[in-house]
Amino acid sequence: MSKPQIALLYTGGTIGMTEDPTSKRLVPLDFDHIHQQIPELGKIEADISFHQLWDPIDSSDIQPKHWKALVEKISELYYEVDGFVVLHGTDTMAYTASALSFMLQNLSKPVILTGSQLPIGVLRTDGKENIISAIEIASAQRNGKPVVPEVCIYFEYKLLRGNRATKLSTEHFDAFKSPNYPELAEAGVDIQYKYHYIDSGRFGKLNCLKEVSTRVGQIRLFPGFDAELISALLKNNLYDALIVASYGTGNIGKEAPIAKALEQWCASGKILINATQCVYGSTYMDKYESSANLREIGAIESYDMTFEACVTKAMISLGNSGSLSEAKQQFCGNWAGEQK
Repeated sequence: MSKPQIALLYTGGTIGMTEDPTSKRLVPLDFDHIHQQIPELGKIEADISFHQLWDPIDSSDIQPKHWKALVEKISELYYEVDGFVVLHGTDTMAYTASALSFMLQNLSKPVILTGSQLPIGVLRTDGKENIISAIEIASAQRNGKPVVPEVCIYFEYKLLRGNRATKLSTEHFDAFKSPNYPELAEAGVDIQYKYHYIDSGRFGKLNCLKEVSTRVGQIRLFPGFDAELISALLKNNLYDALIVASYGTGNIGKEAPIAKALEQWCASGKILINATQCVYGSTYMDKYESSANLREIGAIESYDMTFEACVTKAMISLGNSGSLSEAKQQFCGNWAGEQK
């Protein structure tokens, strides 16, 4: 029986960093550094190919062009390998995972993102276990098919759906949580898969959406928020879609200035997305009077999506639609299990 073929894609991030002797700051190194630190890779029951897509960068420098490059490489190797592991920095990992889940249409193979909180060369690094387990998950098959045919994040013994994950800690090894969807697997002595939560896989030929619009903005409401900001964004035509991080289940209050500014935004034909500031839970615009008018003016709900999923889905909807109305319709669909 042949070994699974796994493509390991390296982008940078803490996992491949080392301390600069002069500045004492962490700086990224190329993949050879990581490979030397993990001799255990040679013992894994998989044939692993290594791909460094660009000079390694801190994930705070990740941009939509990097998502496109990842999609292009995955598309290029798609029919040659059984799965992918992407080594990525933690700061924007949830954004990349969400974007890939929307850009890789009809995905039927694992794409597992992982990284670490401590560099691979540090004695107590979490990077080794994360990489080894991510490769094992990407290699896993059941009845001749991949066990996890979707974009995921593996971190600190947990496998999470990529577009359901968000980074909640800078200090703990379990940096990522999936607040509104159960974990897909947990690694212990064995990897315990929760099959009923895993997508069974898409059908048809892989279709890659490669256009990404950056004309997406976000505002976060707070007591004393000045509605003139919304009016200024509209007047200067800076964005085509605006995400409003509202209170609780999607409430904006009954004060006229904010409600009026948002009504004008929608009346212009632009997209208004109502999202909650809460990490756990969902929007429900019909629950309180202070949010009921949002549906009437044409706002759409993000429901229980993470902010990362919400913004990347809006960017990709805009980038791959011929009009704002088409993009709005696209956004309302459930693409890859990102919402209830």
